Amino acid sequence: MEEGRFTSPPNDGKLIDEWLAAGADFDRDVIPIVRTVSQRMIDAGRGPFKLKAFDAAIREKLANDDAEVQRLNRTAERLRRDAAAQAAADAAQAADEARWAQQAGGR
Repeated sequence: MEEGRFTSPPNDGKLIDEWLAAGADFDRDVIPIVRTVSQRMIDAGRGPFKLKAFDAAIREKLANDDAEVQRLNRTAERLRRDAAAQAAADAAQAADEARWAQQAGGR
């Protein structure tokens, strides 16, 4: 929302909507961060605060979670490729052994 030439921060409801749209889970993501950041602010003698105070930490956690998912997906893809290559090598070896056994039995 514009006020003069300054943009005011989004209201708390809009922030919550943005966090949910970004994939945040309240129990897993939002509540633990609110607890941690709140305690730091209280320890520093600051307060009261709005949800905007937690926005950066929540977005950072979501970005880190997304990066971890991408890393795990890359690892899983590499393991699938390795398993497929190993299966192909095993099949080729089994075929070679079958040919050898057939040739050895025919002599």
